[in-house]
Amino acid sequence: MSRPPLENRLLLLAIPSGALRDADEFRRLASELRDWDGLLNAAERLGAVALLGKALDDAEAPRPAAVDEACRAALVRGTLRMALATRVLSEALAALRRAGVEALVLKGVPLAHELYDPPGLRPIGDIDLLVRSADRAAAFRALLAEGYALPAGSLPRSFYFHHHFHVTLVRQGAEGLPLELHWQAQPRFSLSRIPVDALRARSRMIPCAGTEVPAPNREETFLYLVQHFVRHLITFGPESAADPVAAMLEPARRGRLTWLADLVLLARRPPGLDWDRVDRLEREWGLSSESAGLRRYLASIGVAPEVVAPGGSASGEASLRRIRRIAGLFPSMARASGGLQLRPILIARLWRFAFPGAEWIRWRYGLGSDASRIGVAFRVLGHAAGVVLAAAWMGVALPSAWVRSRITHRGAPSSLPKSDRSAPGASPNCPRQIT
Repeated sequence: MSRPPLENRLLLLAIPSGALRDADEFRRLASELRDWDGLLNAAERLGAVALLGKALDDAEAPRPAAVDEACRAALVRGTLRMALATRVLSEALAALRRAGVEALVLKGVPLAHELYDPPGLRPIGDIDLLVRSADRAAAFRALLAEGYALPAGSLPRSFYFHHHFHVTLVRQGAEGLPLELHWQAQPRFSLSRIPVDALRARSRMIPCAGTEVPAPNREETFLYLVQHFVRHLITFGPESAADPVAAMLEPARRGRLTWLADLVLLARRPPGLDWDRVDRLEREWGLSSESAGLRRYLASIGVAPEVVAPGGSASGEASLRRIRRIAGLFPSMARASGGLQLRPILIARLWRFAFPGAEWIRWRYGLGSDASRIGVAFRVLGHAAGVVLAAAWMGVALPSAWVRSRITHRGAPSSLPKSDRSAPGASPNCPRQIT
C-alpha cells in the first residue's frame, strides 16, 4: 500500500494530541513540502486551517507568509463564529427550558470548549440539539416563537417528524448558523441503536464562555461521535485507515478533520475514557461491527486500547468501490447529490439494513440462543418486510411533501443571504463547514 501524500501526513500531525502530534516530525515534513497551495486547499476542505496554523506555530515550522496569514485569519473567524454559536446556543436552550423541554447538545460547541484551546480552533457550522421524541413538537413550537423557521425549500415539518431524525431551523440574523433539532440520535435505517435516554442518563454540564451547556457523558459522546464519523464516511476499513485524510477528502464522503480530532482528544485528554464502559455500551448499542475499523485505527496510533471486534469493514469498502463503479456508469445518479452521498449510498444502506443477517436479528429483537431457526427466520422476514413498507411509505410521502413545500415557499427568499452561503473561513470551492 502506497505511503500517504506529504500533505495528508502533515494534516494528521496537526491534530493537537500527543499520540499524533510530534513537533520534530511535523517540522521535518513541513520543510520538505513544496505544494503549500495543495496543503492549504485540503485544510480548507477539511475545516482544519486554524488547526494547521496552530501546529505550524507550535512546531516553529517554516511556511510561506500567505499560509501564515490564511491560518491566522481562519482562527480569527473561528473565534468570532464560536462566540456567536455559544450565544445562539444559550438563547435556544433558555427558550426550550421555558417551554419545559430538556435538551442535550451534541458535538460542536461543548466539544470545542472542553477539548480545544482556544475553542475557535474547532469549526462550527450548525448547532445540534437532542430532545425526547415526545418533546419534539413542544421544542419545535418554542423555537418558532424565538424566530426560527424552516429554511426555504424545506419539506413540511410533518415529513421530517414521520420519516427523519432531525429538522433544520434558521433564524434571521444568524442564517449562516442553522440549528438542528434532533429527536433520535441516528437515522431510522441504522444497524446500531443509540437510545436517547441512554445519552441523557449520565449527562453533564460543560462550561462554555460563562454559561453551562448540557452534553452526554464522555463515553457516550465518544461512541456517538464514532457512529457519526463512520456514517458520514460510509465505512472505515483498511483502505480508510491507510490514509484517513484521503478518505475524508473524497467528495462522496465529505469528512472533517475535527471529527477525528474530537475522538483523539476525548480519549487522551484527562480524565480520559473508561474503556470497559465504552466496550460494554458498544455491544449494547450494536456498534461493535460498525466501529471495528475505526477502533482498530485508533488503537494503531496509540489512542485506544486494542480491541477484539467483529470484521466487516473490508466488505464495507468493497461495497463502496462497487457503488463508485455504478456511479461512474450513471453519473446523473450522483451529480445531484454532490457525490455519492445520497442516492446510491442510501440504497446500499437500506439494503444492508433490510437484510442484516441472523445474528443482528437476534440482537435487535432480543432473541435468546434457544430461539429456533424457524423463529429467527420468521423474524428476519418480518424485519425485511417492515423495512420495505417503511421505505415505500417514505417514497409515497416524498412527492406530495415536495409539492406542498413548493407551494408554501413559492416566491420566498432563500434562507441564506448570498454572502452567508459559506461559513466563515470557507473558500468558494470548499464545502460549508459542518459539525
